[in-house]
Amino acid sequence: MSRTTSRSPLGRALAAAVVLAGVVATPALAQPQRGPRAAAPPGAEIAARAKAARLDRANATTGEFQGKRIVFTPAVLDADADLAAGAVIGVLENDVAGDETGLPAGRYNLYAAQLGDGWHVYAESDGQIVKEALRVKVERRPGPPADKRPRFRAVGWGFDMDYEREIIRTVPPVASVTVAPATLDVRIGESKQFTVELRDSTGALLTGRSVTWASSAAGVASAASGGVVTGVAPGTAKITATSGGKSGSATVNVPAIRYVVSVAGPSSLSAGQSGQASAYAYASSATCYGCPPVNVNEISWSSSNPAVATVYPSGGYGYSIGQVRGAAEGSAVITASYRGGSAFFPLTVTRALVGWVNVTPSPLTVAITQPGQLTATVYDATGKVVTDRPVAWSSADPAVADVTTAGRVLGISVGSTTVRATVEGVSRTTSVVVNPIPIATVTVAPAEVNVSAGTITQLEAVLRDAMNNLVTGRTVVWTTDNTGIADVTASGRVYAVGPGSATITATSEGKTGTAIVAIPGPTTGGPATTTLLTESISFSW
Repeated sequence: MSRTTSRSPLGRALAAAVVLAGVVATPALAQPQRGPRAAAPPGAEIAARAKAARLDRANATTGEFQGKRIVFTPAVLDADADLAAGAVIGVLENDVAGDETGLPAGRYNLYAAQLGDGWHVYAESDGQIVKEALRVKVERRPGPPADKRPRFRAVGWGFDMDYEREIIRTVPPVASVTVAPATLDVRIGESKQFTVELRDSTGALLTGRSVTWASSAAGVASAASGGVVTGVAPGTAKITATSGGKSGSATVNVPAIRYVVSVAGPSSLSAGQSGQASAYAYASSATCYGCPPVNVNEISWSSSNPAVATVYPSGGYGYSIGQVRGAAEGSAVITASYRGGSAFFPLTVTRALVGWVNVTPSPLTVAITQPGQLTATVYDATGKVVTDRPVAWSSADPAVADVTTAGRVLGISVGSTTVRATVEGVSRTTSVVVNPIPIATVTVAPAEVNVSAGTITQLEAVLRDAMNNLVTGRTVVWTTDNTGIADVTASGRVYAVGPGSATITATSEGKTGTAIVAIPGPTTGGPATTTLLTESISFSW
C-alpha cells in the first residue's frame, strides 16, 4: 500500500472534497479552509436513506492496514443529485479496530454533506451516528458509458493521497425554473405532462438535474415525477417544479364532471290516470377520463305543477323509473335531474275518465203499468262524483221491462230482467222484477145477506185495478169474524150457523172487501111476517 497522511490518527477532522466528472473546472480554485462542524442529521434518517440506496458492489474499494481489510462499497445516485443537502455515499466494512478509520470494527453507512468550506462525513450504525469527520476522501466518479449516474468512492486508509491539497469543484447553480404550459386543463382521471426548463444565471440551459414536483392541492390534481399531473376532483391546483433550491409553477384546472340526462314519458294523461317515465344519465367524456358510473337511485323527479300532475321515483335497473299521475286538467313539465344535469318532457292532463258507475235502487220492483225510476251515480277516476257525463240505459229483455233514456223502467210483462247504465264505456247493471197489475179494490157481492140458519150462500169477490179494470186470476182469502153465527169456505161459500150478524171478509194482495150476513132467530106467537127490503131481507115471526 502507498503512504497515508501524516496527521494524528484520532481527533482530526477530515478535509473532504468532491470531484465531479464531466464538469468543466472553474478557474482560480482555492484550497478549502476548515469550516464549522456540520450538525449531525438523525441517525434513524441516515439508516432509512441507506436502506433505500442502491450500491455499486462491482466497484467496491478495498484497502488494508496491518493485515486488516477496509472495504468501501459506493452508492449510485442520479447525476444531478443535490449533494449540498446530503446523501448516503456508500457502506464501510471495517475489520480494523484502531487509528486508521477511527471506528470500531463493524459495518457502517456513510453519509456526506457539503457544509460551508468542505465536506463532513458521518458514520451510522443501528440508527446511531458513531463518528463524524472520518479520515476518508469522498470522490465522485461517473459510471460506465451505459450508466451515466455517478458513483462515490472513498480513497484513504493506505491509498496515496494528500489531504491538504484536495480542491472543490462545483456545478453551475440553477438560477430559474420555468414550467410550461402556464395553464393546463385536465379532466378527472386524465393524466397530462408539464415540461420544465432549468437555466443558470447566464441564461444557459441546464440539463441532467433532478427536479421534484409538488401539487398545492393533491385532492384536486396530483403531481408525479416527470411533471405528470392527474385530475382527481374539480378545482384548481398549483403545480410546482423545484431544482437546486429554485422553483417554478403552473396552474392546473380540473373541470367538474358534467352529467347528461335523457328522459322519456307520456305526452298526455287523464286526471286520475297513471303513466310511466324513464330517465338515463351518464357522465360526459368531455369532462372526465374513465368516467365514474351513475347511481340511478340518485336521479330525482319533479313536476312543475303538482296540482296538475305528480311524479315519484319507482326503482329501475340501469335507469330510473318515474311514476306519473294526472291530478287535474291542465299542463305540467316533468323533469329528471342528476348532479346538475337534467332533462324534461311536457305533459297535458285531460279531464278524468269515468272510474265506476253505481245504480240504485238495486234490485228494482215494478208492476205492469206502474213504472219505476233508476238513478245512475257516476264517479271519475279520482273518485269524484261527476254529473256532466251522459248515461245510456238499456234492458236485457225489453219484453219484460223496458227503460227510457231517463232511467224510467216500464213493466211490460210479469218476470225479471236486468237494466244496464253505461257511461263512457263503463257500465253497471241492476235487477228488475215485474209483478202483475196490482189490485186497487176488492168488492164482495152481495154486500149484505139475510139467510136462515142452516142455509148456504155463495159470495163473490170482485177485484179491480187502479184504472177500475176487472182483475182476475188472483188469490182471494176468505174469513169470518164470528164462526158461531156464520162460517165461510176458501171459495166464499157462507154457512149460516145460528141467529145473529157476522162480517165476511175477502182479502187479495193486501186489499179487502166485506159483506154482512144476518141470520134471524126463532119467533114465538102470531104468524110469521116476511118483509122484502131493497138490498136487504128481514125475517120476523
